[in-house]
This record gives sequence, C-alpha cells and structure tokens, in this order.
Amino acid sequence: MDADSFAGCNTSGDGPRTVEDLLEGAAASLSGEQGGSIDRALSGLHEARKILAHRDEAAKFAMDGGAVLACSRALRAACKQAGRGVACAHVLLEMIESVARSGHSVRRALQSNPFYATFHDALLRVACWEGTGCDELVDAATGVISTVSSALPVGASEPLAFPLGRPGASPTICVEEGDFVQASSVASETDGGTGYRVWESGGILVRWLGSHPEFVRGFTVLELGSGSGVGGIAALALGAAHCVLTDANAAARALSMTNLQRNSVTDRARVLHLDWLSEDFGGAEVSELESFRRVIGADIVYCQEHAHGIVRVLRRYLAPGGKALLVLPHHRDGVDLICDLVQQECGFRVSISGTKLLGDDCRDFEPMAASARSSEDPDAPFIVIAIERCP
Repeated sequence: MDADSFAGCNTSGDGPRTVEDLLEGAAASLSGEQGGSIDRALSGLHEARKILAHRDEAAKFAMDGGAVLACSRALRAACKQAGRGVACAHVLLEMIESVARSGHSVRRALQSNPFYATFHDALLRVACWEGTGCDELVDAATGVISTVSSALPVGASEPLAFPLGRPGASPTICVEEGDFVQASSVASETDGGTGYRVWESGGILVRWLGSHPEFVRGFTVLELGSGSGVGGIAALALGAAHCVLTDANAAARALSMTNLQRNSVTDRARVLHLDWLSEDFGGAEVSELESFRRVIGADIVYCQEHAHGIVRVLRRYLAPGGKALLVLPHHRDGVDLICDLVQQECGFRVSISGTKLLGDDCRDFEPMAASARSSEDPDAPFIVIAIERCP
C-alpha cells in the first residue's frame, strides 16, 4: 500500500472508499508502512465511523469478514503504538460500540462472523492495555466487549457439542458458554474475564485429546485457565482418573462446575482457584504438595506476564516425567516468549507444532519453525506446545 492509499482509498483508484479500505489503511498507517502517520490513521478512522453510523452499513460490516478482520488489525496496530495509539483506539471503540448498538440482529451477525474470534481477541488487547492515562480506554474497551457480547440473553444459547474423535463414531461432550458481563464483573487485575466462551484453541485441544486419548487415560490432570471446563471434561470423558480444573475467575469456575454436572463427571473432578500471575498463585487452593503427570491448557496466554506465570506453574505443579500440552493462537502477545522460556528452563523439553483449522481431524500437526511463530497472518497456525519434564 503506497502513501496515497494508506488512509483507505479504494485500491483501484475508482469509486468511494469502503470501510474495509479505510480500516486497512489505518492499520497500515499505525504500523508505519510507507510513512503513514497517526493523523492520517485518525482521518481514515473518523470516516469509517461516519459510514458505520448508518444501520444498514453497520449490518454490512457485521457480516463482512474482510471488514471485521481489518478492524482487528487496526486495533492490534493501535495497541502496539502505546501512548500514540490511544486516540485511534478510542475512535475504533466508538465505531464498534455504534455498530453493536445498531440492533440485536447486527450483534448476532457480528458474533457469527468467521473472524469474530480474531476481532474479540483484538478488543481484549485494548481491555488489557497498561500505561499512564489508559484507565478510561480500558473501561471503554470492557464496555464495548460487554455490548458486543450481548447478542443473546444469558443462558439462551444452545450448549456446544464436541465429538471426541470422528463425528458420529465417538462420544460427545456438551458445554454451555457463559456471559461476558458476569465474568468481567468478578475479574481481578490479572484476569480479563475471558473464560466465558469456548475459543478455537479449546476446540483444537478437545480434538487433539480425542485423537490421543492415551495422553490422559489413567492420569490425574491439571487444567489451567479452565473457563468453560471443556478441556478437563474431555480428559475425563477419555478416561482420566481425576481432573483438577483451575481458573482465577469465580464466574469461570462456576461455569466449569455447571458443565461438569451437565456431563456427569463431578465425581472425578475438583474446581479450584489458581492465579498464575500472583506470587502465591492467588492463595491457590491447589496444594503446593500436589504434582500432576499431565497438565493441559488452551488460549491461556494474552501477554508476556502470562508466559512467565505459566512457566512458574509448570515448575511448581508438573511432576518429574510429566507432560503438558498447551494450545495457543500463535500471534498472541507472550506466545513466543513462553516457547523460549520453556526451552531455557532446566529439566524441560519442548516441541512445537501447528494447525491452521479445526477441520475434521487433528491427528496431524505440522512442525513449525521458530521464525514462523511471530507471523501476524490470521490464517497462520495455532500452535501446540508439548512440554515434558525430565524424570
């Protein structure tokens, strides 16, 4: 994209500028491509906001994968600019709030968008923004996530079904999702209340376990950041002897218990508080004397602090000879760091593989080079980190 088109001009040079063009231009400008500036990014964003003030345009945006993905890129680019990106993030939040308030059908369309998870992840980055004068921005981002997430009344959505292997030929577990408003209302400074939803990484974890039931069969399993509990419930359904599901968020722990009851596996499970960002793990209810031969987690890294905390958890709770499996969106802040930290940790071995889509089968994961882990390509693989502690 050249300097004349950075602010969102139609790439053909003809016709009006589209919302997708404007947002892509703002993202490019925020990233410093071709000499772009914050002022030019703001100009494009203000124009996009004016267009989306019309309900029919908001509805088009909600269903347009390219436009939603461009918005996600602009949000991520604004976050990387620290203080200079605050003004752009504010405009983007105002624009998204306007879209979400256009009506129930628009919010539902947005949640059904194929790039909704990428979009939601970008909003969470803003909600976790740290820096001087950012409190108002973080509050605004939390409010926007609440609005966007209110497509359906609490408890109105159907439970999600996850076959543990090939559909139709294997057992199925069912989990219900929670409500962002409830989860965020009890979130701590170290927890953004993200566990109310089953993200793509959770689905990949379930399918991987379904294809490798021997990984958990007969073991006591520790699940980190359990949220809905989908990973731990899958482990129990596949023959784990016991599972300890942990989360720092009280609403997420309640949701895990609800789903354990739904799947009739409460007799082999505990749901406990554990916050890996706290020095004492948040007064963790998991005894420091306990250790686990298997540890699992999905979509549990949102920043570099999380990476350091998870390594501390593995050091404390992963038994000698034990194995851990983490499934993470590889573009997420902190994911590269956790790979590096585990590789540097004495007595740990790590292997990294990746997968692009959930697909019908997750038996095979392509090995990933370290240089591929930092790509911002939204179609790039999630990464699967297999960790083993030496005996």
